[in-house]
Amino acid sequence: MGAGATFPDVALPVAIGRRMRLGPFPSARDALRFLAYATAGAVVIPFFGAVAWLPFLGAGFLLTVVPIDGTSLDLELARRVSHWHRSTIPVESPMTPIRRSRGAVVEVGTGAEVAVLRCRGKPIAFLPPEQLRQRFDAFRELLRSTDGGIVLATAGVPVNPTPFRPAIPHGEDGEARAARAYSEMVCLLCRRRSQRRIYVLQWDATVLAGGTSRLEHRLGELAARLAHLGVEPERLAGRELTGALHRFGFANAPRGSR
Repeated sequence: MGAGATFPDVALPVAIGRRMRLGPFPSARDALRFLAYATAGAVVIPFFGAVAWLPFLGAGFLLTVVPIDGTSLDLELARRVSHWHRSTIPVESPMTPIRRSRGAVVEVGTGAEVAVLRCRGKPIAFLPPEQLRQRFDAFRELLRSTDGGIVLATAGVPVNPTPFRPAIPHGEDGEARAARAYSEMVCLLCRRRSQRRIYVLQWDATVLAGGTSRLEHRLGELAARLAHLGVEPERLAGRELTGALHRFGFANAPRGSR
């Protein structure tokens, strides 16, 4: 383009995927919650008069109208309180205490050794019926052929927006403003999406009889079968391994062990 070319301003949408608004409320559900707050606050009118009802109306309006990352303030507060409450619940370890962690293998109190694989999720909702049947048969065969059994745990992690964000040029011209708006839109979309991670735990209880080499052999076979399913298994070690063990209930896993 020529040096004197101009670029139109690209404004970021107010909310991506937003539901239909109802007056000042982002949705009818938010309006119903405001009505519930107002109704609950109306119980003070017989005791303190109508003026005492106004703070309840104002608080309910702010809780249902003010957004945080596209979510109303009351729902965001409820989500954070729920997360805090779950994080404070003590988790009792279903297995014996951990003795030590050696790289990608953890030894527990009974002498058994434990290792963990982390896999990416694979979307299957829109696969044709033939491929769904093939995936089902392959996973069934994996469970049947796995020696000693496995334990699975799933988790959702936010999408990292870094690979998708464009390089933003210096200056304040139209191209720089458009790049910043696009980068902000990418970050917003990634906050609204999550990637599934599957943790696969396998153990061996015969360490004294060569359990380490046996566990390594079994884990290699399991990783090959998971790779055949297209879920990209990854062996965990160090801090990532001890963090994954917390998902399986090992509350006393050594922090920072390698």
